[in-house]
Amino acid sequence: MSLTAEIWQQQTMKLSMSQELAQAIELLQYSTLELMEFIENIAMENPLIILESNDKEHKELLYRERRVSKGEQLEKVDWLEQFSNTTTTLADHLKSQVLELETEKMNKSVVYDVIESLDGNGYLHLNMEEMSSIFGHTKEELAIALEVVRCLEPLGVGARTLQECLLIQLKFARQKPKWAEVILSSYFTNFAEKQWKHIVKEIDIELKDIQAVFDFVQTLNPRPGAVFDSNSINYIVPDVIINSEGCIEVTDHLLPKIIFDKKNFEEFSILRDKETQQYLEDKQKEYEWLMNSLGTRKETILKVVQKIIEKQQSFFYKGPDFLKPLTMREVSNELGIHESTVSRSIRGKYAQTPFGTMELKSLFSTIIKTTTNENTSSDKVKISIKTMIDQEDKQNPYSDQYLVDMLRENEKMVISRRTIAKYRDQLNIPSSSKRRRYAL
Repeated sequence: MSLTAEIWQQQTMKLSMSQELAQAIELLQYSTLELMEFIENIAMENPLIILESNDKEHKELLYRERRVSKGEQLEKVDWLEQFSNTTTTLADHLKSQVLELETEKMNKSVVYDVIESLDGNGYLHLNMEEMSSIFGHTKEELAIALEVVRCLEPLGVGARTLQECLLIQLKFARQKPKWAEVILSSYFTNFAEKQWKHIVKEIDIELKDIQAVFDFVQTLNPRPGAVFDSNSINYIVPDVIINSEGCIEVTDHLLPKIIFDKKNFEEFSILRDKETQQYLEDKQKEYEWLMNSLGTRKETILKVVQKIIEKQQSFFYKGPDFLKPLTMREVSNELGIHESTVSRSIRGKYAQTPFGTMELKSLFSTIIKTTTNENTSSDKVKISIKTMIDQEDKQNPYSDQYLVDMLRENEKMVISRRTIAKYRDQLNIPSSSKRRRYAL
C-alpha cells in the first residue's frame, strides 16, 4: 500500500446563512416594540440613517383606547396620570408609618434598612447574619426592627416564608377559626396539600373545622407587598389590527420613519481613502438591507394573518367559542413557506380584534377527534372542562376519568385522562382531591 500526500478538489453544494439573512429572520420574530428598539440601535451606529418620529402616534400610545380582555368594555387610560398614581412604593409606604411610631427601643435607621431589604412581595430573604454583615447592625437590633416591620400595614410583610406571612396576618386578625393557629403552625404542609385526613388523625378535629380554616386562609394575602404594583399594568401595543370585516392593518405606522441622510452621504463621499469608502458602502448597504427586511417582514406577517383569518372566519364573525382547530403546519403548507417562518411571524405578537386584544398564537389550536368523525379544537375542550368543573358538586368533585367519560358521551370528544390532567394544569384547576369541600 502506498501512502502519499495528494492535493485534490471536490465540488459540493451546501446551504450557508449569511449574517444579513440571519438578521432578517431575527427581524421577523420581533414584536412592534422590540422592532422599535432594534431600529433605534441601528440608527445610533449608522450616520446615514435619520429617524423621524411620529409625535401624533406617540401621543396615542400615552392616551389610547384599549380592550383589557375578551368581551370587556373599552376603557381610556392616561399613562401619565397612572404613573403619578403609582409613585408610592412599598418601602415609602412602610417608612411613612415608621415616622409616626414613638418607641424607645426602636432605631429607625435599622428599621429602614430592614424595609429596604424586602422584595416586591414584601418578603425578607436575608438572614440576620447576612443583614448584620451588610448594614453593620447587631442581630439584636435587627430582630427588634424586624418585629416593628411585621406590625406595619400591609400585614404579612417581613415574612421569610408563606407560612410566616399567613401566621403574621392571623396574629392580628380579629375573628379567626378555632384551629387556625395550630394547623398553620404545626401542619402547614399537610394543610396546603389537602392531606386533611392526616391532620384529623393527629389532633381531635373534624374535616369541617379544617374546611373553615381553609376558607379563612383564602381571605389572607400571600403577597402583601404586591398591592403596590397592582396598578402597574403591562400595556400591549398590538402588532396587527383586525376589524369585524377581516381587514388587516400592520401597526408599522408606530415605527419611526427611516430617512436616508443624503447630506452625510455626500460629505463622506468627498473623502477618497479606501477605509472611508468601504465604511460608507457598508452603511449604505445596511440602510438598504433594513428597508428591504422591514418590507419583507410586513409582507410575511400580512400573508400569515390573512391565512389565519381565512381559516378562522367563524371566530371573527361569531366569537371565541367558534375557534376551529388550526395548526402552524396547515398554514405553512397552504402558503408554501416553512413552518418556522409561521412560528416567527406570530411569536410574541398580538392582534387587536373585535373581541379584544389577544396573542396571535391563541388563534391556533390542537385538533381533537370526535366520535362523529369531525374535528374540534383543544380550546373548545378546555372550555367544556372548565364549564363542567364550575358546575360540579364541590363535596363530590368530578374525577379526571369521569370528565373523560362525560366529554365522550355528551360532547362526542375523544380525549385521554392524561390530556384532561394536562388541560386542567393549563387552566390552573387543581385535582379533584384538592377541589373537594367539606360541609360546615
